[in-house]
Amino acid sequence: MGIEEDFNKQMILKAMSDGRIVGSVRAYAKEGVCHIGRLVVEPTYQNKGLGSRLLNAIEARFPAATRFELFTGERSKKSLYLYHRAGYAIFPSIFLCYFEIKSNSRSATFSAWSEILPSRSMS
Repeated sequence: MGIEEDFNKQMILKAMSDGRIVGSVRAYAKEGVCHIGRLVVEPTYQNKGLGSRLLNAIEARFPAATRFELFTGERSKKSLYLYHRAGYAIFPSIFLCYFEIKSNSRSATFSAWSEILPSRSMS
């Protein structure tokens, strides 16, 4: 799927205040699952219910979805609290890897792998 096709399949909602975007969320549906991503709220508008309203609004745009999925970092305490309060539960079987590459080099570093994949070989 190309970038334009991918973009066109997404729903993007924005929250405005005084002519400025202060929050947004996007989502797309595939095979009955609504994948929610990039729910962001400007810091000065956080803890005022805007994130909850955006989450509710994007869910309402996908009435045929049988499941809603999203991801966030385990250190994102505010996000975890928001999603838990909205009824989301942690799905422990998802496995993500973190990669990084130095901007002046083409060799990736895998320092976090020893913590993530202690039983797997990196050769």
